[in-house]
Amino acid sequence: MRIRLSLTCPICGRERLLLIEHDSRYVEVVCPRCEIGYRVSLTYIIRRYVHEGVLDWARLIEDLHREFYSSVVLANLRRVKSSGKSSNVLKHVG
Repeated sequence: MRIRLSLTCPICGRERLLLIEHDSRYVEVVCPRCEIGYRVSLTYIIRRYVHEGVLDWARLIEDLHREFYSSVVLANLRRVKSSGKSSNVLKHVG
C-alpha cells in the first residue's frame, strides 16, 4: 500500500512524501525525488499509536515526519561534513 502525504522533504523541498507499507512488517516515509526514507516497524506503531483499537493517525504522521526530518538532515549533514557528498538515509526503529 502507498499513501501520498502532504509533507515536504527537508532535502529537496518536494511535497508529497510517500508512506509505503512493506511485507506487513514495517512502513517507510520516502521522498521519491531524493530516494531517501525513514523506516518504522508496524509493531512499534501499534504499541505507540493504537489505543483501544484506534490509530492516532495525526500523531503518527506528525512523529514520522519529525523523525524523518531529523534522521535525514542530521545524517546528510554528517555525510557532507565527512565526505563532501550527500547520500540516501534509511533508519530502522522498533
